[in-house]
Amino acid sequence: IQNLNVYPSPSSDIVTAEISMPLNSNVKISLVNILGEVVINESLQVTQPLEKFALDVSNLDNGVYYVIAESKDAREVRKVVVTH
Repeated sequence: IQNLNVYPSPSSDIVTAEISMPLNSNVKISLVNILGEVVINESLQVTQPLEKFALDVSNLDNGVYYVIAESKDAREVRKVVVTH
């Protein structure tokens, strides 16, 4: 993972994770609450230099969450706030 951007924060509906990493790499995207519970868990293959991935947070409780992007050799974490 070369770069991870997460926006907007705060968000009430969709959070976008932009991931920059080598093409055809596999990445796992997780959204974890403040208690460490995984609330969203997705895997994808990077098919473009800057891959965008939408996370639907509209049904989540207000609070602080962490977007975690993991590849076979890297891990990046970004904080996002959900408010309704």
